[in-house]
Amino acid sequence: MTNEALEKRARELGFDRVWALRPIYAPRRRVNRLNANVADDPEALAPGTQTVILLLKGYAPYREAAENGRGAMISAYYAASNQAYAAAKALARELREEGWHTLSGAQIAIKPMMAQYGLGLEGYNTLIAVDGLGSRFHAQVILTDAPFAREPLPEVMCTVDERCRGCRACARVCPVGAISDAGVDIEKCLRARSEGEFIPPELRPLYENRLLGCEICQNACLRNACETREMPADVSESLELGRLLRGDLGALADEIGRNYARKTRIRVKAAMLAGNLRRADCMGELKELLRSDSERESEMAAWAIRQIEGKETT
Repeated sequence: MTNEALEKRARELGFDRVWALRPIYAPRRRVNRLNANVADDPEALAPGTQTVILLLKGYAPYREAAENGRGAMISAYYAASNQAYAAAKALARELREEGWHTLSGAQIAIKPMMAQYGLGLEGYNTLIAVDGLGSRFHAQVILTDAPFAREPLPEVMCTVDERCRGCRACARVCPVGAISDAGVDIEKCLRARSEGEFIPPELRPLYENRLLGCEICQNACLRNACETREMPADVSESLELGRLLRGDLGALADEIGRNYARKTRIRVKAAMLAGNLRRADCMGELKELLRSDSERESEMAAWAIRQIEGKETT
């Protein structure tokens, strides 16, 4: 496969950017519990790697309609992530059919890699932005021994987005004060907690009606001027809280992928949202969830019931 064929095929699979890069050691500036298990060196993951294929899939955020105030919302990032993961696996499979070794879904530190290659600029909220996509994209990496012609490294690498200097819009809107001159405090960030971890009672109301994801800082970022889009109707219907509490995920699982759409994870978050929105009409489902064998489900259901009854003080 030539570079031209690679780019053409990647775009056919739905990617907006594709680069063939030589492997480099790109150490993280910050190591935290979310990125502790990723690698800084592609060859440590896949010895013999000659090319790092970096693929970006952009996305437009869902438009939050007024009527969604009584239901759940998800970030469109999760749909982009699900689609990009499947597309990268398909591309890697095609390369293997040509006789090359490949590793898709590589757990590699993408942000420092992009910065060292000069492919994006890090903002005040530590997210990388790319011209034309802003910071609204999902990245996939394929490591391969296929000898593509590779992009040269820039002579001068700039890692800080000058547009962020003096702005601080993301820091001002963050409801937990996770963004500062020191970077992002992962222990505070709502997005970092939103995928299966225990959520302390004092933080639960801050999620409002967000089932998955928090894009508050991205929504405020001047680098993200882009159109919004309507959520697919079948996905919107699947986000009705009563359905989610019963474990009926409908089209949601296909939209965001089975990993994110784990029934216990979704029911715990749905119970939290029912409490936040004071959804008395979900009381039956919440009381049923109290009898769950999952301690996480029953605890969150009890909290939500107290919220609805006005007995929760946090």
